[in-house]
Amino acid sequence: GTGDRTNPNATDVSNQFYMIRDLQLSIYTTDRLGSKTDTCTTEEKTKDFRCYLPFNTTDLDDATSNITQTGSSGQKASAIESLASANGWRLDLTGVGEKSLSKSVTIYGSVYFTTFTPDDGLTTSCVPLAGKGMLYQVDLHNATATRDYDNDGVLDRMVELGTLIPDTPAIHYGSDKKIRLLFPSGGGPSGEMQLDSGAELPQPYAVYWYREEQ
Repeated sequence: GTGDRTNPNATDVSNQFYMIRDLQLSIYTTDRLGSKTDTCTTEEKTKDFRCYLPFNTTDLDDATSNITQTGSSGQKASAIESLASANGWRLDLTGVGEKSLSKSVTIYGSVYFTTFTPDDGLTTSCVPLAGKGMLYQVDLHNATATRDYDNDGVLDRMVELGTLIPDTPAIHYGSDKKIRLLFPSGGGPSGEMQLDSGAELPQPYAVYWYREEQ
């Protein structure tokens, strides 16, 4: 995700979150870093994605409108085809001054990342001020929503966390084998401090031991 952490209150910015496919499945062991301006052989162009580097945001599918999930049958088919031919996807952060200021976490096929949107009229200060922190949860493959946060029967891409700049949610591996996210300072939706990711530790499970003093 993009965003200037040294200027969290800026509103004259446009930021995005990206998923970039790693297509390096080439049989070649060459150390040459190809690019669009390099001369690649015909065989390399069909097997080595580096021949087409670098690429820009227009080479990524614009998943901001979530047509893949919410569109008509025709729109969904077109969106799926567009995504299949792209180098990944991008989400435009649509809040005024919204920016990604921490790392993302991927668990069980879902990508979690946080953003911060400053309050209007607070752009003259250089120190972080109250705003709106958000947690996004989207499908890694196509950026669709994967959880119904407000229990209204509709899947949500995001949920509000609070007024602070949220950090990366920490991963917690429970003794019950469940993998959870621990929300950063300020808590999660409705004040919750953790979120069940739906994933569990696969076997073999971790074994803990300690030496008892005699």
